Amino acid sequence: MANVNTQQLADALNLKVRRVQQLVHEGMPQIDKNRYDLGQCYYWYVRFLQKALAKNQPDPLAPPTKFQTYRERLLDAQASMEELELQKRRGLIIPVSVYEKVLTGWAITIRQRVMSLPSRLSTMLVGLERRAIASAVLF
Repeated sequence: MANVNTQQLADALNLKVRRVQQLVHEGMPQIDKNRYDLGQCYYWYVRFLQKALAKNQPDPLAPPTKFQTYRERLLDAQASMEELELQKRRGLIIPVSVYEKVLTGWAITIRQRVMSLPSRLSTMLVGLERRAIASAVLF
């Protein structure tokens, strides 16, 4: 049973003197004014810290708070951005401008081929009867 003063207790617990005084108001055992039992204070302070940690632990059954929800969304968005950046570096993603050029080229080719259909079909269907034209167009 080592009796210590406030400064010695603060040094032993790695606290400031003012914090020791606050802890006394929160229930830290005190022998007399400015006298403390070091062992009892250690024991009390460990229990005090354990309770403080337990209060900060989220209840696994409780629904998430708004902050937790926003944090999860932020982390998800950051992970998605990192994934996109990685795919870009690997060359798996092309810029939209390149994609637009390719699609525009396809659209022009398709339009030209559709526009040329009547002239190509007319030469193929000249001289055929109505039924033969209908069966040729359907296939």
